[in-house]
Order: sequence, then structure tokens, then C-alpha cells
Amino acid sequence: GIVNTSPDGVEGYVDRSCWNTAEVTAGVTYPYAIGTGGSVNHDVRVWVDLDNDGGFTANELVIYRPSVQDPTGTFTMPGGTIFGTRLRMRILADVVGGSITACDEPAFGQVEDYSLILSPNPNPPVAAFTATPTNTCTGIVQFTDASQNAPLSWAWQFGDGGTSDAQSPQHTYLEAGTYTVTLTVTNTNGSDEITQVDLITYAEAWACDTISIPGGGPGEESQLCQGVLTDDGGAQDDYSPGPSALYTIAPTSAETVTLFFSQFEFEDGFDYLRIYDGPSDASPEIGNGFTGSGLANLPNGGVITSSGPTISLRQDASMGPTTWEGFILSWDCSYTGITESPLDPIATVWPQPADDAVNLGFTVPAGNDWSLELHDLTGALLERTNIPSGSTTWQLDRKDLSAGMYQLSIATPAGRWTRRLVLR
Repeated sequence: GIVNTSPDGVEGYVDRSCWNTAEVTAGVTYPYAIGTGGSVNHDVRVWVDLDNDGGFTANELVIYRPSVQDPTGTFTMPGGTIFGTRLRMRILADVVGGSITACDEPAFGQVEDYSLILSPNPNPPVAAFTATPTNTCTGIVQFTDASQNAPLSWAWQFGDGGTSDAQSPQHTYLEAGTYTVTLTVTNTNGSDEITQVDLITYAEAWACDTISIPGGGPGEESQLCQGVLTDDGGAQDDYSPGPSALYTIAPTSAETVTLFFSQFEFEDGFDYLRIYDGPSDASPEIGNGFTGSGLANLPNGGVITSSGPTISLRQDASMGPTTWEGFILSWDCSYTGITESPLDPIATVWPQPADDAVNLGFTVPAGNDWSLELHDLTGALLERTNIPSGSTTWQLDRKDLSAGMYQLSIATPAGRWTRRLVLR
């Protein structure tokens, strides 16, 4: 019902609410197009005075499009309690960072008021929601209600025993794991429920705490059995020119340490990664410095195991201006005198590294409620498969997975067991 064209920002504020009115229904989605004109980005906001009290509050902001020109899209009309009455709708378009609240004077832009007549929704709600992020290293997740037909109440179950009756709550998970989330919405016409199984993955701490080789100064050491290590530029940036400090992995009571590389990019013949089979650079060197592009330049396609309880690394780059992406690896250790739990269902994983399919052998036939999960190094869940009861082996098709390292887990009612998986 509202179509209007007006002059530019010299108008400032104009009240057009008496002759520009749209009839809308709560919970229904409507298209909009707002022409800001010119070539300058605007912050565009739209409020509706849902309770008809003469003011605009934060929960009455129905459209917010920052730094755009001529925004178009859709918005869902919120529910309300005032029906059949003209409700003021305010549209504000101003320069980026200018006006913010509904009552700010526009700096260079324009403010216009229109009106809406709201009708109640005659249908029961249809539950829907989104979550950001679904893979988290902090445990903090923002849930956003996307239900249709104007629910009046919300009941959330976050899968860890936590609940909320807010429309779009933020929830903090306290323990690493995978969680199923349920939302139940209700209005005067009925209720609806949606469950998203294993929606949230809170990654293990080791997978989230990426460590970089120190660029200089004294060396550093980790006594953790698992971790993620990169060159001194981190996972996103190139390594630095010149030699780095030494980084030593020395898990307490470990028997051996295994490195699993997922990236290796060093300028061929100029920059090297040196790996020492022991606690210092005086320990025997594995290879003679590794250089070049790709995991094929490393032993076993990027899987290197120490002969003892420690292993050390140093990047040895030239002082020239050219540097490359460097490396990303994760490490794992085996413990002296400690065997795998007799409940561990994973007997073997082969081949390692894998070029195509990966095979698993189980110590006992699969029972009820066994599942296989595949995660990347950030903990993000890539795949989940139910394993048929009675299976003694299982084959995982590589499908569209790229080369690199992954975390493969078997979950049973008795617990979860994990192995590293390297794809070439």
C-alpha cells in the first residue's frame, strides 16, 4: 500500500502518515524497496510504533541496512497488540554513521513518516530459527527466531539443559560437544516445534587454540598431547623473513609425537622448515630441511613421527622480501605404558594418508546408536553417518573433501573415540 517519491535530503523530516497507509498482517513477510538516490552509501532504518505509544524503541526497529544504496529485500511484520489502528512507521536514511535513533535530526539525509494498519494473524505459528555460529570455539551462540505467523511466546531448549523464553536469546555452552536445539513457539491459534539435531558443535580446546612458532627471541614449548601449530604468520598470513625461534612439543609422559601437516608452502630452495627429533636444534635433524610447495615435499605426505617423547621445529627463511604461506599442522602423542581403552571401538584406520576412500576396522561389532563424525581442524562438523548395527568395518568416501587433516570420531552410548585423518 505505500508508494511514494519525494525530493532529496533538503526536505529533512516530512510527515506523510495521513495519506500513505499500508494494511499488513502480523507475522507475514513483505517486500520493500527504498531508493536513497545519488551515489553515496546510507544507513537505512525503519521503525513501527507497535504499541502506539508515540515513541520508537529498539524492539520496534523492523529494518536496518547499514552502508547501502537503494536497499531492497523483505521483512516480517512483527506481532503486536494494537489492531485496526493507524500505527506510525518512520523511515530514516542518512549518511553512514549519521542519525542512529528514530528521533535524531538527519545530518544530510531524510526522515519520513508513513502509517500501517495491523491485523492479527489467523494462523498458528510455524517454528524456524537460525544460530550463529553453529561451530564455536567460545561456546557463545546467538539464536535468532525466524518463525512465521507472529508467535507470542518462545520456549528454547539448547541441548545442555539450558532453556530460555526470550524471542532471540544468546546462550553460552560450558562444555565441548555437539548439541541438539529445540524451539517451541505459540500464539492464540496454536503452537509449533522445530528440532535441529546436532546443530551446535563446541570444539575441543586444542582445536581452537592455534599456536604460532615464535618469530624470534627464546624458544617455546608445549606439554600438551594435542594441538595446532602454524608458522609465525599464523593460519592466514605469510611467515617472516629470517630464522624463527625454536618450538618444542614435549607432552608429559609421551612415548612419541606425530605431526600431521595440512598445509606446506615454502619458497623452494630459499626457505626451509627444519624438524629435529628431540628437544633442541642439537638433536638429530629429520631430513635436511624441507622446502617447496605441497605436502608431497614432506615424508609420508605430511605425517612425521618422532622416535622419542619430543620433537622441535624451526622455520629458516632467507632474508629476502619474498615469503610464502608457510605451514599448518596438528600434533598428537602416544603415552608410555598406556594402551587404548578396551572399550575403544576403533581398531585401525587405513590407508594413512588417504587418496580416496578411508577404511575403518572395529574392535567389536557396531552396536545400536553408533555414529561416525568428521570434523575439520576448527571443530566444524562436516559429516555425520549412522553405522549399522553389527558392522565390523566401515568405508568413508572422500567425496568432495580437499587435501588436509581432519578429526574422525566414533560416538557410541559409552563415549567418543577420535583419530586423526590425513587426505592427500
